[in-house]
Amino acid sequence: MNNATEATPWYRHPWMWLVVGLPLVSVIASLTTLAIAVKNKDDLVRDDWYKAGRAINQDLGAEQRARALGLQASAMLEPAVPAMSVTLTGNDALPDRLQLVLVHSTIAQEDMTAVLERQSATTWRGTLPRLPMGKRHLMLEPMSGSAGESAWRLRASDVIFQGNPVELLPAG
Repeated sequence: MNNATEATPWYRHPWMWLVVGLPLVSVIASLTTLAIAVKNKDDLVRDDWYKAGRAINQDLGAEQRARALGLQASAMLEPAVPAMSVTLTGNDALPDRLQLVLVHSTIAQEDMTAVLERQSATTWRGTLPRLPMGKRHLMLEPMSGSAGESAWRLRASDVIFQGNPVELLPAG
């Protein structure tokens, strides 16, 4: 037998590193993937999905009322402030305060809400907490407790603000 082979410590054998190293790298990669998945969980499915699914009929009713009232809106982003201004027209008395919700498709922390105050007969304006980046879904509805309030909703989907007005209409 070769004395040099017998005297070599275990960690100097390349086959040992191949046999132990590949599974060790795999374990480290899977633990890293698990840590990333736990830290950045998906927001795509709501916790109250059953209750939200049952409320779809109410949502459709709000949009049908907006259609019956002949409501149409145009929203414009003012990036310098950041603020939103909305021009709203319809056949009924319009409320003094509106709520504009900017919903991000996948990240719930990126959702924003702006309370819009009446500036003139057909114009409302309100500030945003920050400038919206990327695609958004917009929902415009009266603030609860506003004069002339009736439950209605206008929507716009996949909006990217590029300096042009965005049209909000009843869905359907």
